[in-house]
Amino acid sequence: MSVEGNLDRKVLVVEDEPDLRELLTYNLTAAGFNVQATENGTDGLAAVQKFAPDVVLLDLMLPDIPGTEVCRRIRAAERSTPQPAIVMLTARATRSIASWGSSWAPTTTSSSRSASASSCCA
Repeated sequence: MSVEGNLDRKVLVVEDEPDLRELLTYNLTAAGFNVQATENGTDGLAAVQKFAPDVVLLDLMLPDIPGTEVCRRIRAAERSTPQPAIVMLTARATRSIASWGSSWAPTTTSSSRSASASSCCA
């Protein structure tokens, strides 16, 4: 898909670490996505309602509301637009994620960040 083909795709980044939030926003914007970023769960929940993203990149450890709770609230909310896909971001090791329950399914792992499927919020 060309960069121009991504312009109608909306991505919400909910990340409290400024460097990572800026890096994700920069790269997704450079790839042609329509990106909005917030630094906490409260603002992220408001942005889901107003921005209606296709995808939410959601930090697991936010300063105000845990990412798992933000995810649950997104899933529980009634809306006129389709539910966004949610990718959880965390600095925790994969072993820790697995200990939170069998519904967690890590999909990508690096030395510093992991992404896991959003089935935890269902």
